[in-house]
Amino acid sequence: MLLIAVPPRNRGWFEGREIAVFNLTSLNKVDLLPHVRFDLDRCKRYARQVKPKLHILQLSATRGDGLSTWDQWLREQTLVRVQAESPPC
Repeated sequence: MLLIAVPPRNRGWFEGREIAVFNLTSLNKVDLLPHVRFDLDRCKRYARQVKPKLHILQLSATRGDGLSTWDQWLREQTLVRVQAESPPC
């Protein structure tokens, strides 16, 4: 699930059904938060009302915020899937 700190003008917050199936969501463009009206705590609160154990990863490609954490999560998830799909020896 992808959230952007500067949502499109024609869309508000995400809908619950969009987030309920995910364990991780990334909130992108966090480097812009000081320059826009976006309530990060409110966003997290709304998301966790739908999925209490949701991990919210804050990313900024410009500054590199959260990229190593995201990379680590992707590697772990890939390993988990490979192990789950591998036949027992």
